[in-house]
Amino acid sequence: MTTSTTRRLLPVLTMLTVGLGVLLWVIVAPEKPERYELASIDARFRARGPRPTSGKVVIVAVDDQALAELGKWPWSRERFATLVDRLAGAGAHSVVFDVLFLDADEAGPAGDAAFAAAARRFGRVYQGAALASPGDSPTQSQVAAMRALKRFAMTDATIEAGRGLDRFSTLNQAQAVAAPIASFAEACKGVGFVDVLASADAVYRHCWPLTVWEGQLYPSLSLAAAADALGVDAADIVVQKGRAIRVGDKCAIPLERDGSMPIDFAGIGRVFPHYSVSDVIQGTGGIPDNALRDRIVLVAVTATAQHDIRPTPFDPVGKGAELQAHALDSILTGHFVRRQTPEMALLMTLAWILVISAFICLLRPAVHIPLSLACIVLHNMAAFWAFSRYGLFLAMVTPTVTMVLGLLAASLVKVLTQEKRQAELVNVLAQFVPPEIVSRLTLDETDSALLGETRVVTIVFSDLHGFTGASSRIGPAQTVALLNRYFELMHEIIFEFGGTLDKFVGDEIMAFFNAPADQIDHARLAVACALQMQRQIESLREEWEFHGVPELNTNIGINTGEAIVGYVGSRSRMQYTVIGEAANVASRLEALSKEVDAQIVIGESTYELARDMIDCRDLGLRELPGMDGPIRAYELLGLRERGPGAGNTIDRGD
Repeated sequence: MTTSTTRRLLPVLTMLTVGLGVLLWVIVAPEKPERYELASIDARFRARGPRPTSGKVVIVAVDDQALAELGKWPWSRERFATLVDRLAGAGAHSVVFDVLFLDADEAGPAGDAAFAAAARRFGRVYQGAALASPGDSPTQSQVAAMRALKRFAMTDATIEAGRGLDRFSTLNQAQAVAAPIASFAEACKGVGFVDVLASADAVYRHCWPLTVWEGQLYPSLSLAAAADALGVDAADIVVQKGRAIRVGDKCAIPLERDGSMPIDFAGIGRVFPHYSVSDVIQGTGGIPDNALRDRIVLVAVTATAQHDIRPTPFDPVGKGAELQAHALDSILTGHFVRRQTPEMALLMTLAWILVISAFICLLRPAVHIPLSLACIVLHNMAAFWAFSRYGLFLAMVTPTVTMVLGLLAASLVKVLTQEKRQAELVNVLAQFVPPEIVSRLTLDETDSALLGETRVVTIVFSDLHGFTGASSRIGPAQTVALLNRYFELMHEIIFEFGGTLDKFVGDEIMAFFNAPADQIDHARLAVACALQMQRQIESLREEWEFHGVPELNTNIGINTGEAIVGYVGSRSRMQYTVIGEAANVASRLEALSKEVDAQIVIGESTYELARDMIDCRDLGLRELPGMDGPIRAYELLGLRERGPGAGNTIDRGD
């Protein structure tokens, strides 16, 4: 791999290294990034705002009002029997108790019997069960309760193994359960688990829609009630591990790989109507007419003293009843949310890294930084849009952190690399180009200058007339001293006019204009430079006489045309030069000047570009050695004393 390629790829490698480092951090220590990701999920809920609800779910609460009016908790089961009868009379579709009735009524068996009878009369009462920790041997009552619970197992449901990475998915497993007493379970339409799941930040965002206990599948309370309302039997439920629960043809509940269901919060605050149990039982008029008709009534304890606190993204003192209501309504409406799988999040992050790496590799910082920042903004906007439109949570935190840190690191490396590269190239070009020209070059311009480019340039060839014979007369030491002095003076003049020194060959000088930096007046600069070279030689006659060559004169040829400009040569010796017919013509014009006894001869292209500021003598069409056809040439006599407006003004490019 070449040095140039290594320099170009170094920022990309830095970006990839930082990106992989962030991803490794997420894999090794996922807790902190997951907390930030959860915060971004909550932000997306708030940005989306409320979604339409089914309008079929209401909450009848054992609230502070109910305790104040009906007495302290716990209540006799006869009161719940009365509640069921009142709700049946109000036309409720079903009654779902988010209350655990695990033990017999302390007031006596009559209350339990009344409650069971009311549930049996209504026919659509659902009770809650819960996960429990394995403990001592169960009591006879608990054994009966668990035996009664087993009749609600979804034995006819179909469970499909996951595909790909989903084959490692699981369902919620119960080692032990807390079931409602047997008489209640036998009288109810269904029993479901009420457990909800806290995220890494102790906020509740998930529930368990299915639980496996003793090899059998059981529904959550919300799934059991919703399936009944949708008219779907267990035989029509298909479980695709890690993907979804298909509830007949009604909906597909998304499953994460741990078997949990993300809850689609329908809004902030009390989204579902809340009524007090006391208003239902006492009939005090606190409930609008038909408010309960055909509704799924979720009965729950929300009284402050009962401490049923389940923090949600929108309520730090939220109640479990709200979570059940959101989960239930989500199944009824088919509105669900789901998270992007980890591998897709990883691929998406790597894709963004590659896109930004390409920008860094191919573009200047002034371009790739805004584009990269635009990618970061675009990704986060897409994440908000994907959730608002499809309920899909795209990963935001990890890709954003990866892109930002990678961009900062890669940009810093690229800037430092470019500064080093710029310094190296400036040192190279400073041998041939005036410092003020070099200082104006950008890295891209310097790179293109050294790598090669096609430009229109004006080329100057200068040759000392009759110097070969004079050098044999004055001796080697004097010849070298004279040439060094001559080249030094000519070099200064070329740099003064912004020219680029190409080479010294014997007593010849080759220079050109309009490379590596742009010079609008390159033809004018070249002819002015040539005239100044002649004047300098003429003004130093006494010095040339001291060196033993009083007749020192130079012949100059100038031509403008397209040529290849670049840094060429071998590894040990390189030269910044021009290649092409335009250079050959300039050399032939210098030779022509000797034939026509002229000091400076210019080509027609140079003449056309500088004609408004110079005086010339037309030499006509001339056949030049090695050229395909005749070329019109002009003898340059000097600059005009007065020109048309700004015609005599020369921009030297400095």
